[in-house]
Amino acid sequence: MKKIEKMEEKNFSKTKISISVDDSFHEILKQKARQDYVKVATWIQQFLMKNLLDKNNGAEVKCSTKDGKEMD
Repeated sequence: MKKIEKMEEKNFSKTKISISVDDSFHEILKQKARQDYVKVATWIQQFLMKNLLDKNNGAEVKCSTKDGKEMD
């Protein structure tokens, strides 16, 4: 049997954000959320994190090996 390791819980805080949108736009958001089987608020959060964070938005990240050579 494999030994299951518990993931360490990261310490972070969350801030609630309230937005107002047109009914027609809310319907679009609901459709997108349903396609991913999540709540609208969860879908919006995932969308924002995916598209706004630099590390996920195509920013160039350079990796180097143990000997210091850079990888593409």
